[in-house]
Amino acid sequence: MTIVLISLLLLASCGNDPSGGFRLGGLGAAVKDAFGGPQPEPVAPVTRAEIAQSPVPLLQVAIPSRGAEAILVPAGRNAGVTTWATADGSTLALRGGVLVASRGLGHDLMSAAVPTDSQILAGQGRHSRSYYTLDGADRTVRHDFSCVLSRHEAPAIQIVDRLFPVHEVRETCEGPTDGVVNRYWISREGRIVRSLQWLGTDVGFLQLTDLSA
Repeated sequence: MTIVLISLLLLASCGNDPSGGFRLGGLGAAVKDAFGGPQPEPVAPVTRAEIAQSPVPLLQVAIPSRGAEAILVPAGRNAGVTTWATADGSTLALRGGVLVASRGLGHDLMSAAVPTDSQILAGQGRHSRSYYTLDGADRTVRHDFSCVLSRHEAPAIQIVDRLFPVHEVRETCEGPTDGVVNRYWISREGRIVRSLQWLGTDVGFLQLTDLSA
């Protein structure tokens, strides 16, 4: 799987940009993003030292259906939703670690009604979930699910040379014709350090890893 490392250093703007004013700066040249288009040449995986030196959080995103990975950096925050961006401007929006939107991936998730991170961390209860995705004709399609949360034991997971004791929370969702299971790995500190979340029928699942945990 190709690992794409975009520039790690972000410089905050001194202006009044409500998005947070982040712009890409340099730890070497930025490389092409792997979310779409031709795959770039493989580069070295990010190291624990690079993570420690980064002034901003880092989010590693894998798309299993495309065999691609990228590291995203914060591009803004509004009403509790953090927007994470790649070098070419593709974005994911997360609320408390839960995916609510995407742009630039094709057949994007335009918005979603999702559980709160507090519900996920509790690992129990029922809720409704709705996805609003684009189809091949750029029409918005709504997918409704009834979901239940359950907690499970899990082995420790390794994130860039560090082991994290975790438990797993599964969000099992059933719709009129299909279903999905989102998975969240929670650290002892109560933080979602890795998750596998459904984006839509075209892209499938995204694996999100909090490199700054």
